[in-house]
Amino acid sequence: MTTHVSCCKWHGITCDAEGFITKIELPFNKLAGVLPDDIGGLARLENLQLDHNSISGTLPRAWDSLAALEYVFLGGTFISGTIPPEYGSLKRMVNWDLGVTSISGTLPESVIGKGGLHYVNLALTQVSGTIPHKFFKNPLDYVNFGRTSLSGTISDAIGKLDQLDHFYMEHTAVSGTLPDSIKGARRLYDLDLEGARLSGTLP
Repeated sequence: MTTHVSCCKWHGITCDAEGFITKIELPFNKLAGVLPDDIGGLARLENLQLDHNSISGTLPRAWDSLAALEYVFLGGTFISGTIPPEYGSLKRMVNWDLGVTSISGTLPESVIGKGGLHYVNLALTQVSGTIPHKFFKNPLDYVNFGRTSLSGTISDAIGKLDQLDHFYMEHTAVSGTLPDSIKGARRLYDLDLEGARLSGTLP
């Protein structure tokens, strides 16, 4: 006789009072395989942590239906491909951690310019192009684009980020000068621009 065990009792799975999955927290768990489209059917999923596993493949477009999703941790995996612009529909997203992966392509303005983002890590990926101006309209406190192929300039709007405390753009193709407005980011205490193509003097 087979005994059915609710998935709510599985390791790393959290459900709400009605039995809907709200969290998948399985970092450093020796997982392998590709990211399943079926996760897109978890209507109340808020937190997805699968970082530092041997996961590969691309980000499923089917995940654009995860209306409750706020936190994504997929760093330190083997995922590749681009960030689907359809993810702009994820209106509650606060945290994107895709660092140390093979993610490539440009930064979709629909995704990173939507407002509401606090934490963005794409360090040590293959993303390229420029940073959309709207990105700096998010209430950011942590930004890491270090060691990517991003170019362009740093927007004057960075000075309006009064919650920003970490900003990393080291070893990128970002050029121009460091905006004088950065003095408005009063909580900023960790700034790394080593190896970038900036010129001029510090504000």
